[in-house]
Amino acid sequence: MKSLPKNQSPAPLSILHSTRDLSPPERTNESPTTQWQEPSFTSPKERAYQNEQDHAHPYGIVRGIALVNHERQELDSTDSRFKTILSNLPGLVFECTLNENNTIDFSYLNEGCQTMLDITSEQLSNNPHLLFDMILPADRASFLDSMQTSAASLSAWNWEGGLWMEKWQDVKSVSLRATASTNTQGKVLWSGIITNITQSSNEKMALDEITHRFKAIVSNIPSLVFQCTLNNQNDMIFNYLSDGCNALLGTHSDTLFKEPERFIEIILPEDRESFFKSMHKSAKDGSVWNWEGGLWIEKWQDIKLVNLRASTTLNAQGQAQWCGLITNITQSKKEKQEIERSHQQLEELSSHMALVKEQERLHIAREIHDNIGGNLSAIKIGLASLIKGLAKHQPELIEKAEKLEKLVDSTFDDTHRITADLRPGVLELGIVAALEWHSKEFETRTGIRTDFTTNDECLDLDIDRSIVLFRICQEATTNVVKYAKADSVKIDLIHQADEVVMQISDNGVGIKPEDKLKKHAFGLKGMEERVQAVGGQISIEPGPMSGTNILVRLPYNSCYNLDI
Repeated sequence: MKSLPKNQSPAPLSILHSTRDLSPPERTNESPTTQWQEPSFTSPKERAYQNEQDHAHPYGIVRGIALVNHERQELDSTDSRFKTILSNLPGLVFECTLNENNTIDFSYLNEGCQTMLDITSEQLSNNPHLLFDMILPADRASFLDSMQTSAASLSAWNWEGGLWMEKWQDVKSVSLRATASTNTQGKVLWSGIITNITQSSNEKMALDEITHRFKAIVSNIPSLVFQCTLNNQNDMIFNYLSDGCNALLGTHSDTLFKEPERFIEIILPEDRESFFKSMHKSAKDGSVWNWEGGLWIEKWQDIKLVNLRASTTLNAQGQAQWCGLITNITQSKKEKQEIERSHQQLEELSSHMALVKEQERLHIAREIHDNIGGNLSAIKIGLASLIKGLAKHQPELIEKAEKLEKLVDSTFDDTHRITADLRPGVLELGIVAALEWHSKEFETRTGIRTDFTTNDECLDLDIDRSIVLFRICQEATTNVVKYAKADSVKIDLIHQADEVVMQISDNGVGIKPEDKLKKHAFGLKGMEERVQAVGGQISIEPGPMSGTNILVRLPYNSCYNLDI
């Protein structure tokens, strides 16, 4: 063994050994690790030569081993983290290569293989064709095409399809995403993941179905379906317009998307104020936007009456947003106007019929009074003269004549009663006197207690409304006798500042709602027609406790006049 030059001292033993005494240690029970404590190292400049008597090892080797061990630990730690991440990925992570015969070999499969395909990674590694066998026949061609396209251009391999899961007898939709590269042998290498997209696929199918239904429904709605937003400048912007836009407005939806102000322009000037007022009210309180107005359609040179109805929400920016319909109500409006015109004509006809009826009653009453009354008077005078002229020895003739005289008197009474029913002469004395007379006459004739009260004994009401109130009172008391089974009737006539109110109530069985809908309820309908003819109101309802309550309100100073 060569020795160092004399002027060169050996490397300090402290490079590799402990600073303790280097003499052979005594045998103790201490472990070897306690014999070696904190070796200290020197820099390369301090050890030009090394001790050749095995007092120390080369420094470079010790340092290299330490670095290798450290790198190996880091690599093992990274590999462990990587495997942990892969094991928790919701899918099948794989690495595979493409062979010359266009088959694939799996070089790596994570634990998701069992969950995804219901086979172990060892089974799939040994038999890669198991994956292809699970692919639905309809999706196999697209699987091979996407694989070959990716291999040819080293582009990403993207494929979606279905796998038949024998265990569950069901189809699982999957997505394959992989990055293509080449390995050291020049083969195509893919690294990627297969994920289960069954739920998202089902959700997409459900969304597509809902969208299809929505379009089908919207396409068959005879209205314009829209969605619009009120922006920060208080301008209306359309987000959606159905195909009914052109049919209703004569303008294509693209035009309104670009120029929403065109819709405002076609609103009739007299309806724009109500349009904006209803829109801002709906935006402010979140209520339903309901508006009716006219649109001038330039294309057809015509006015369309429309109804806009939409529900209000707030979008993500906090702006008011409406979804609703714009419906063409031109035809329905015309029909409504025709119905209203017909009702008005019926009311006018009813008023005219009431006029004619009262005029005819007055005419008949006068004819009865003048003609029949006169004839009966002449017959009575003649009978009286005849009775005086008969001899006393003719008692039979005298008896017959006296019977005829009594018959004439009875006919007189009937004539007066019929005349009073047709046109009570007491009406000439005013409505208060007429109702008071009718109350007493009704109580005498039926035995039903009848009370009449008024707050104005001198009420001066024109003959038209007096007849209306009197006829309603007559009809009401007649119904009491026919249907009410009452033993008491109360009639109140109240004069207020600008109206006259008559209330008739009884303590009978009371009227039912369906009674007013009967086909032959002409008496009730006649009451309503009479009141409407003079611009009044009438309500016929069950009483608070029992019986029926009829309330009539007539304007005191009315322009209505039946000229009776």
